Amino acid sequence: MTSWADTNTGQATGTIATDFSSEHWCGQCSAMDAATAWDATYTTGMGFQAVAAGTFRIDCSRMTDGGTAAAAFYDCDYWYVAGYGDQ
Repeated sequence: MTSWADTNTGQATGTIATDFSSEHWCGQCSAMDAATAWDATYTTGMGFQAVAAGTFRIDCSRMTDGGTAAAAFYDCDYWYVAGYGDQ
């Protein structure tokens, strides 16, 4: 990685030091909230968006559990990202 930017609520953009040969690489991601760690009140999801050979955007959202569930972008404290593919 050459850069990492918090670009919006629940969104971050990464720039890869050595580009992959195409946008068809495998990415894995995880996020963590340092204050509450695991919380049964919310369901948290994250995933890649706007994937290219040398950059990507990752999104994190959480949904309040219950009968009136609503999802919203959420700023986690830590991002964990790994990419696998042909460079």
